Amino acid sequence: MRTEPLMNFTYTEGSDGVMYPNIAVNKAQIGKFGQTWKTYMKLNHPQRLSELNMMGMLHSTMKEIDEEADNYKENVIQSLLKKRPLPQTENILERAAHMGMLARIAQELAMSEIVFQTR
Repeated sequence: MRTEPLMNFTYTEGSDGVMYPNIAVNKAQIGKFGQTWKTYMKLNHPQRLSELNMMGMLHSTMKEIDEEADNYKENVIQSLLKKRPLPQTENILERAAHMGMLARIAQELAMSEIVFQTR
């Protein structure tokens, strides 16, 4: 059983005499992939999610997954565009539908390959 603290904090005494830990909250936004991963972990691996939270690694892991999945999605879209280029037509809706289809495929792949994985 662990006896040492998970994190060592420094404290500042408040005007009311209470000792408050000196902590900062990272306000960087997490995107949909990071949020989806957190929900997946909460439903399927709550113990691991708690461990990451207690170690102070939850936010950084969510951010890492979000960036990794975004990059993966963009790479897949570029790869799919080489295999299935945009239709050469003046119809903007047809071109948008094609890009939407490629984006949905890339998003599904990013979810299965990166987001729905235990870390």
